[in-house]
This record gives sequence, C-alpha cells and structure tokens, in this order.
Amino acid sequence: MLAEQLLEAISKPITLNNETIHTSASIGLCFYPQHGTTVDALLKCADSAMYQAKQAGRNTYHISA
Repeated sequence: MLAEQLLEAISKPITLNNETIHTSASIGLCFYPQHGTTVDALLKCADSAMYQAKQAGRNTYHISA
C-alpha cells in the first residue's frame, strides 16, 4: 500500500550537518466518494483519520471507516 511505502521512506534517518534526524508521520486516508464528495468533506475526514492514527501510536496510517 502506498501509505506503508510513504511511512517507510519518511522514517529513514536523515543526516544533516553531521547530525542524524529521525522523522515519522501519521497518515489519515479517506476516499472519494465513499467518505465525501467535496474537498472540505474529504479534508475533514482525512484529518480525523490522521488523529486516529496518532492515537494508535503514531508512525502509522488509519483508513476512515
């Protein structure tokens, strides 16, 4: 799944000015038209799904039900 590939790429350490930076992401996924038919509705849905991913432990994704 694309979300898993994104999380893997984002979580790779980055070396900058001799310092290693670790990053992670929480991704919320919604689909048109199942979860909304307007940009605003889809963004609201994805935002909610992102917070559910954060609550699940971060560095993960959540697909809206």
